[in-house]
Formats: sequence, C-alpha cells, structure tokens
Amino acid sequence: MNEKEIFKLVKQILKQDIKEDSPDFWYDYIYSIDKNAFIKSAKKYGTPQYLLDEDSLIKRAEEFKKIFRKQIPKSEFYYAAKCNDLPYLLTVLKNKGFKIDVAGIFELQLALKLGFDKIIFTSPGMDRKEIKLAVLNCDKVILNVDSLDELILIYRTASKLDKIVCISLRVSDSVWSKFGFKSLEPALNFIKQQNRLRLVGLHCHSSWNKTSENYVKNIHTLAQLIKKHPELVSLEFIDLGGGFYPEGMGLLSQSLPKGELLQILTQFSDKLKLDLDPHLLIKSNVDPIEKFASEISEALKSIPHDFSVFFEPGRFIVTHSTSIILRVLYVKDDAVVVDGGINLLADYKLDEYSFALILNLSRLSFAMKKTKIYGPLCDPYDIWGYTYFGEEIKKGDYLAVLHQGAYTFSRAWRFIKPISPYTVLSNGELKIAKRREKFQTRYAGCVMS
Repeated sequence: MNEKEIFKLVKQILKQDIKEDSPDFWYDYIYSIDKNAFIKSAKKYGTPQYLLDEDSLIKRAEEFKKIFRKQIPKSEFYYAAKCNDLPYLLTVLKNKGFKIDVAGIFELQLALKLGFDKIIFTSPGMDRKEIKLAVLNCDKVILNVDSLDELILIYRTASKLDKIVCISLRVSDSVWSKFGFKSLEPALNFIKQQNRLRLVGLHCHSSWNKTSENYVKNIHTLAQLIKKHPELVSLEFIDLGGGFYPEGMGLLSQSLPKGELLQILTQFSDKLKLDLDPHLLIKSNVDPIEKFASEISEALKSIPHDFSVFFEPGRFIVTHSTSIILRVLYVKDDAVVVDGGINLLADYKLDEYSFALILNLSRLSFAMKKTKIYGPLCDPYDIWGYTYFGEEIKKGDYLAVLHQGAYTFSRAWRFIKPISPYTVLSNGELKIAKRREKFQTRYAGCVMS
C-alpha cells in the first residue's frame, strides 16, 4: 500500500460517524436489577463478589431453547462449560434440560460428578489422561475429534480398555488452522478400518457471531460434505457449536477504527481539532436471537436428512446473569479506587471492547457521569471504566459491574488478590455458591521449605 492509498483509507475511516447512544437504551438494564438485594449481598458476603441472578439465568436459558425448538424441533442444547464453570450454575442449567460441552479434564470430571449423562468433549489438544477418562465413560461422552493423530490415540485407548467410543469430527472453519479437519478423507478412511470408533456427528463452530452468516456458511459446508461422502447420511447429528453474541452489549468509541485512529493522530499534533469522546457508550448491533433461529432453520433445508441439530451456547446464556459488586475504597480528584481488580476478569479488556455498564448502587440514578474507576492492583492497566450511572461516587459506595457472567470467573487471574466469592440471588433469597479463596487453598500443593 503506497502513501496515497494510506491517506485515502485514513480519510474513509475518519468519515465514519460515531454517535453517543441515547441513554434510553440502557434503561431496562439499569433498573432490571434488585438494587437492595445487591447491597444486602455485599454487606453479608463482602466485596468484591460475583453475584448470580438465578431467575435471569433461567429466563435466558429457557428463551434460547424455546426459540430454537420452535424453528428446529430436533434441537439439543449443550452448555459450554468453559464460559462459566460454577457448579451451581451448571446444576441450574442441567435441571432446565441442558446437556454439557467440556474442554478439559477438570470440566469433564465436574460434569460427571454433577450427573450429566450427555457430554461432548471438545478440545484441539486432548492428552492421554483426558482421553482415558472420556473413553471409560463412553456411555455418556462423545469425543469431538480435531486431528488424525488424536483419532488414532482415541482408537488405541478404546482398544486397550475394550470400549466402543462415539465420536464426531470437527470441520475446519478455514480461519484457525488449530481447529478441525480441512479434509475428512483421512479420518473417514481410518474409521472404516476400525471397530472401536462409531462416527455419530459432524461439528462446526465460529465465534463472536452478531448475525447468522457464519452458521449458514457452515451448514452449507456440511451439506456439501454429506453429499460428497454418502456414508455420512447415517449420522445422528450435526453440531453448529456456540458463538451467539448476546444483545444489549456495548462498546467504547475508542475501540472502533475511527476512535483508534484519532487517538493516534492526537499524539502527533496538538493542532488537530478532533471532536471525539473516546468513552461514549455505543450499542453493539446484534440480530435478535429469533432471526438467528429462523435463518439457521432455513439453511438447514439444504441438508435433506433427518439429523438432530446440536447447539453449544455459552456467552448468550450466562452473560447477563452475573454482576460483579465492588466497594469504593478511596475518592481522588478525578478518579476512584475500588476493592476489586481486573484479576476478576479474563483480560485487561472488559469483554470484547473494554466496556462495562457500571452502576452506583448506593446512589443509583439514570444520570451518566464520568470518572476513572480504578481497581486496587499494582498494575497501571487495572481500570474498570470511565463512566457510570448514578450520583456522585463517595467513599464506601457499592458499585455493580453488569453483564459479567461469561469468561470472567472461569478465567479469573491468580494475581495479588484472592479469588472472590460467588453468591446467588434466587427467588429473592441470597446464598453462597463459592466461598472466597483462602491462603491455604491458594498455596495448596506448594512446598514451603
């Protein structure tokens, strides 16, 4: 790309329109929580804490099932445990008819302990111990296979243990070479020669889907494979994975191309007049889940066989169910410091776009105010956000960070502070689902001398 082309691209990006969303969009989320119950939980179990709204979780789970079953009657639902592996949460979903998708040995052990009788084990790198445990429980577990080497290891393990194992083959989405088969021929040829491997399904997965485009594309890929390999008509299911992005999320304007570019330009010239607030809350544009179901159902007509269709939702089910409650330790001139850090999260970024909807529970209002909200970690990037809803924050106030149920607790860092407790609000009652980490559990297994 030459200089002229670069300037042309910059000009196009700068023309993008970034507008602050009307605060009305966030109204339902701000006033959907039980403020008094959140404060009561903070006082009873301490802060920081994760708080699961069980009723909200159940509502989302049942909504997802109902919408897809209406369009695709032979749907089955496998919750992706890696998204949030809190045992209490898994049990709630199990009781609502969800099966489970696991990605590692601890998740598999947990699924078995909690009594799940239909488990899909999906990992691009299963080791011998994981495969052995799955094979020993082959009456409950389907192994989703990513490579020929993995397939051979599963076969050898099944032969040694005298088991017949159900497997599905993961089809590569052509984006990440880490996942799946680009060609099924080697795997299908190997399976034909064995008597220990029973092929029952095909699997496709794509992430961060705000429309049904990737699901439709994957369905057409599977249709072509089934047409090419007639023996696949005997499959029991196709698995379309998860990746459904939840509606009602937000992003910061600084995370968009225009925002990023303008921030770079301001570092090189103080003469540029750049009218952009990098902290504006912008609604993420996501199709309603009803549209996903309708368009996926229509695409499935390209596969003229009576397969069950598996879905593995994670983020869509649990994101809105959990909030993180924090207490304000100190107030500075242009910032506040709270008692919980971003070790509670999965990354230095809140969710995908460094965005969080933060409420001042102690002085809640529909007024959006600006201040930097820092965590207590010895880390300059330990910051929760720049805006909140409520009146002026004061020392001792309780804050709630909404929409933190996905990939936070399951990926919390072991860094400086203890892993926080997980509490549950169920039918108006509060209870504990996981206690705060203690010194003894933090350093269990360590040699002290």
